[in-house]
Amino acid sequence: MFPFYSVASLLPEGGQALAAGLHPEMLRAWLETLSGAPPEEAAVTLKEQLKRIGVTTSVRLKMLDIMAAETWRISAAFEAELDNAHHPLSIALQRKVIIGNDLLKNHAQCYRTAANRLRGSWIGLGNADLLRHTLVHAMDMERRRLILAYRAYAPGSKSAWRHLHLLHRIARSSGNAALYSSNAGDSPHTLYVKTLLLALAEPVQMAPGELDRVRFFLDRYADLAELQDLTRFLKEPDSREGSFLIRRNDTGPGRSLQKWHNIEIQNGDLLLDCGPLLNKLRSQIDALEHGVLPSKIGLPSVAHRPQYLAMMKNLLMLWSDPPSRRSPRQRFKPRVEIAVGLDDLWSLLSGAVLKRRRDDSVRHDAAAYAVELSEWSVANESPTGFALQYLNGESSALSVGSLVGVRSPDRSTAHICLVRRLVSGDRCRAELGLQKYAPFAVPTLISWSGSAAANRPPARAIVLPRVPALGNEAAVIVAPHVLRSGKRVPFVLDGRKLTFIAGTPIERSATHEIFFLTNPD
Repeated sequence: MFPFYSVASLLPEGGQALAAGLHPEMLRAWLETLSGAPPEEAAVTLKEQLKRIGVTTSVRLKMLDIMAAETWRISAAFEAELDNAHHPLSIALQRKVIIGNDLLKNHAQCYRTAANRLRGSWIGLGNADLLRHTLVHAMDMERRRLILAYRAYAPGSKSAWRHLHLLHRIARSSGNAALYSSNAGDSPHTLYVKTLLLALAEPVQMAPGELDRVRFFLDRYADLAELQDLTRFLKEPDSREGSFLIRRNDTGPGRSLQKWHNIEIQNGDLLLDCGPLLNKLRSQIDALEHGVLPSKIGLPSVAHRPQYLAMMKNLLMLWSDPPSRRSPRQRFKPRVEIAVGLDDLWSLLSGAVLKRRRDDSVRHDAAAYAVELSEWSVANESPTGFALQYLNGESSALSVGSLVGVRSPDRSTAHICLVRRLVSGDRCRAELGLQKYAPFAVPTLISWSGSAAANRPPARAIVLPRVPALGNEAAVIVAPHVLRSGKRVPFVLDGRKLTFIAGTPIERSATHEIFFLTNPD
């Protein structure tokens, strides 16, 4: 096991961890001993040292900054693991999320302590710079706590939000909110607005990779959103689109004014006005739809993909007029089984061999495809969706945007759904939000055309004879690059052989594509 050394062991005899006389170079030497340790062990050790810090001088604040680099490295390592994680999260990975959150929380607390002591002292030019610097770092640590949770598809910490609101108020009252720190690119105002907008973009509904794309977008354009006192709203009460009420003691990012009918103004209320940001979004969406190169409108090259355009349209909705639940949900708790992904769902519909856990035995049948199922309880259901809570089993393909088959308790039907929301973290409360797409489906095979026909087996496809969201028209689900508009799709329905024609694509993801189907008859 990697040997650990306390800071005290690097000090002269009788010294204590992070004593006032410790030289920064001694601290750097100690931190180097952590670089080869597993991140979770390094995090626990670093947190214990942070608890011993008493920040009273600029020298000790400098040590806190030196340690921040190690905190960022450790949290980045946990985030990288979460990017490749299966859901629901394993117990080991849940523990890493908790450890990473605790480290960031303690580091943020140290910076808050420093900020409070600086506020209590005489604010000269030097102390004003230190206060601004300290506030930026404290807010950044709280922001990273939230991002770590979002990587795990978990709700953001309530205490992180309370501290962020508090730190921003301190920055505003001291005149530091809009000023830039000498050692960090973002001001307290910009960090705060970025964090609010990211949370309002519903990270638990983001497909893999979208969190970083939204963060990249906010790095460029978050400053277009305006943060001001709520008194402006009183003068323009009809301007509710893209306006969010931020309460001083809120445990979240705020709430759309579209959802508030009678607002009782409280001291410290703020208004986040996304109007200018929405104008930029609309112009970029319009440009993309007309074939303008992404680089010409300030977007990355990946923005030419349909998934990126869909993400932009979703941000426009969430930052302007967030949707409300369209129908009441009935609460009951039957159990269902789900299969995830095109291959498993195709095999489930074809009557393949099933297994619930990876260690379950499966018949040794070379022709059978073993479908991996997991078991969930139905927390509630509406005409358009399900909320499911995890019970047992595993799936390596589960993520936002995944294709899912939900099989009823009597195993007579399988709803075809799309994952729109994933809340992970504690395995006992992992939850899926599913959009019902079709009440039943038919598996089929599509032959390749041209030179590919001789070398490739037919591609699996799932025909949806009736899709309520499409006016009960038909659709087909295939793997990417299998189908193009105008190609014939054969299938069997109620003993009849039918052939429909593929129309325009409805939805595209990294794992599947959905096309309209039309009946040529």
